[in-house]
Amino acid sequence: MVNHKITRFFHPVGQGAFYSERHLVNEAQFNIVYDCGSSSASNYIDKVIKTSFNRDDCIDILFISHFDADHVNKISLLLKNVRHIKKVVYPLLTFNEKELLKVFYSDKNSDEWHLIDNPDLFFNKHLNSKNDKTMVIGVMAHDYQEKNNDENILTSGAHIGIDIDKKINWVFIPYNYHSTSRVEKLKQILMEDLNVTEEKIIVTLNLYLSQNKTREIKKIYNQLEDTINNNSMLVYSGPNNECSNYSSYSNNHTPPLELLRNFSHQSYLKYCCTYHDYFSNLAGCIYTGDIDFNHFKKEESLETIYQKHYKNVIIIQVPHHGSRKSFNINFMLGKNNTKKYLCPISVGNNNIYGHPGGCVLNDIIMQGSVPILITENIGSLFYQFIRL
Repeated sequence: MVNHKITRFFHPVGQGAFYSERHLVNEAQFNIVYDCGSSSASNYIDKVIKTSFNRDDCIDILFISHFDADHVNKISLLLKNVRHIKKVVYPLLTFNEKELLKVFYSDKNSDEWHLIDNPDLFFNKHLNSKNDKTMVIGVMAHDYQEKNNDENILTSGAHIGIDIDKKINWVFIPYNYHSTSRVEKLKQILMEDLNVTEEKIIVTLNLYLSQNKTREIKKIYNQLEDTINNNSMLVYSGPNNECSNYSSYSNNHTPPLELLRNFSHQSYLKYCCTYHDYFSNLAGCIYTGDIDFNHFKKEESLETIYQKHYKNVIIIQVPHHGSRKSFNINFMLGKNNTKKYLCPISVGNNNIYGHPGGCVLNDIIMQGSVPILITENIGSLFYQFIRL
């Protein structure tokens, strides 16, 4: 029988995202990371990343949800503090999307610019040996599912297993959602602001950049904050088959019943300092990055995307730091679903955006699920221990 133990961490990095899993299979270790970045100003955040793994540890898979700085700007730090990252799985961008992102991340010395420009070079520029080469794998958008034989390209919904033992009933499923409507909105704003045709958008933006018209570019960027990156990748991590053989324990912040009946944003935030235990026979988790739940079709939901795997889910990461513009409780739950979930939200204590939205917390609590605020405070670390 396979002895499989997992620890899942939602690390306290404030306004960003840094999540990890350690799988121990018959004494062999398999590590994954989902995103690594933060915009919160705290020296402590770097220490969290430096000490999350030992220097001789390998990251078997690094999943990148998208290329916003607060999700990727600490990857270089992670690279320096582990022995090796074996695989990177990221959402493929079209040529125009890549060029647009590079314009808005105009500093060619920034990690973000180099990661977008050439992810393979970014991860392999300091190879110690051929054995340390990082395999960089792009996930095609969900609406572009042509067959290909390239081992470095996956279709959305492809299954990635743990290669230590084929008997392990565990799978990672990336889903790269691409919103056509958001792409069209992006093009329209750029054409209107730049007064150009679609064909000349990239050329004109680069011309502005060469003329140091950063104020004009910043003005456009502010309009595009929620549309500049049209690809965002979900990842399911959990049992491959419907399974109740796992047992899990979480350091859950469960509010008392009287608080649920008299909910206010302030009182819940205060209560989050207190820990309570949570036990479950479910082990699945859906990482969502900054995806916008409102840009899916009305009939779509996390349940329709992940189907049978959705039944294994106990944790759903709330997207975009709890932004009300990106949340939709119906998309999270699907139809006729009365299950309760643990819902971690990565958010900076003093963020200027008002995250998390009070209405988001209210929707989650009124449904019977539990929002869990993970800030830059060490006491907000949320973890789950799972074993077969």
